[in-house]
Amino acid sequence: MSFPLLHLPAVALRTVLKLIELPDGMNFILCSKKSQNLIQFEYRLKKLRLTFHHNRRSVVRISDEETTLQYNFEYRSQPPPVSDDFPAKILAKMREMPEIVDHRKIGDTTYAICQTYPNILNNYRTYWEDPAAGALIFVKLIADLFGIIVDELVVTSESKNVVEWVITHQDSIRELSYHGNTRIFEAMWPREFRRRCIEGYNTDFTNEDLNEMLLRGDSNSMYIKVRGVIDFETVTRGLNATMVIREEPKTYIVGPDWSNTIKTSWDYRKQDGTMVSVFEFIAYEGKHTLVMLTWPDSEGNMYDS
Repeated sequence: MSFPLLHLPAVALRTVLKLIELPDGMNFILCSKKSQNLIQFEYRLKKLRLTFHHNRRSVVRISDEETTLQYNFEYRSQPPPVSDDFPAKILAKMREMPEIVDHRKIGDTTYAICQTYPNILNNYRTYWEDPAAGALIFVKLIADLFGIIVDELVVTSESKNVVEWVITHQDSIRELSYHGNTRIFEAMWPREFRRRCIEGYNTDFTNEDLNEMLLRGDSNSMYIKVRGVIDFETVTRGLNATMVIREEPKTYIVGPDWSNTIKTSWDYRKQDGTMVSVFEFIAYEGKHTLVMLTWPDSEGNMYDS
């Protein structure tokens, strides 16, 4: 039997809304415009983190200190599999919209939602005519409703409108990740926009692009896989960098389970006085990864050539 929550007196309703945890709160928010207006103030007081992985099948994560919700974005009518082999057919079948779903609406856009699997909590599939566009509509709603920014962003070659929106919505981001042919987006970020960490996978960045990113100086770290050979003379041009060859490799601690070993690097001082080491991660299968790290590391170890 359902409980008539919206019929509670105002004081009692506010008390209930304060106690609603994130999963139930999000389900309540997605019910209607009225529910969004009711819970908006209460959730603006919570510390929420928003992650946006944008592509043809996007993923959005909303987290608080205890819980992470994941929303997957699928086609309402699945396109045919990209190949005729059995695994592709099985994957396409799994992505089909089930018969039992809840239908929701954001503005003039309708979509369907259901739990991904009955035994997996806080993971949902949503179905749209255009999942990539739907993901941006969804993120805009959450960001505006809760007054939060995108904390982590993954973009592909099809993410131009996402980059444009992020630029207008906020002036910094904790982690930006490029996937594929995305070099055209690098010039779009305003000079005052800060990107704490930049990652890249199979990118089309050139040595000149990498040099521009380092000269810009807005990032504390970079891990960018490129398709060509890294030319450090070009990459470090204009930075007054010095090539340092260490007899004993130096360890840079990124986090509890992640560290980098630095032997040969090109080091320079940023305008704020901090030291930077730029080097190439061990290449494999023809992959080349540019790494830029700013001292001190996460454990407070200072620069020492």
